[in-house]
Amino acid sequence: MKTKKKKWIALCLCLVLLSGFAIFLFTSVSCRITPKGVGKCISISFFDKQKLKNVDKVVLVKDFGETKKVATITDEEFIRQILEETAVATHANFGCTKGDMWRIDLYDGDKLVRSMHVSQCYGLHVNVYDSDATHWLIAPEFRFTDNKGWVQLSDELYNKLMAALYAQ
Repeated sequence: MKTKKKKWIALCLCLVLLSGFAIFLFTSVSCRITPKGVGKCISISFFDKQKLKNVDKVVLVKDFGETKKVATITDEEFIRQILEETAVATHANFGCTKGDMWRIDLYDGDKLVRSMHVSQCYGLHVNVYDSDATHWLIAPEFRFTDNKGWVQLSDELYNKLMAALYAQ
């Protein structure tokens, strides 16, 4: 009788722990797998989902010497499109340098959530984050050791960002 009760308690405890772990994964973890090509990797981002969900403003900054352009985007649909493409890295360690061509800053109110640098490297890429305790980059090819997570912007998004930047 006592053994049955202990087994039942152990089973319930396991179910509670597994449910808690599943909720954690669903609400806090984002993952992308790029199986082939230059910079292929598995990218896992912990705890960014909620931060990015609260982004309500995107600021584009292009600074070339004396010429500086700044554009603020508050359109929810446009912000959603930016976040869909830049939330989790799709490439890692392929030798791009963090360019100062321009940058994309994500804000929650006045609080900076993420600053991403854009670079012309194997196409137009954005350095979305560097590898750290909450951003893992598992790359089978370690040709370079910069451990930066990148995404390549779609032509559509790039054109919309440029139009917003030069409309100012």
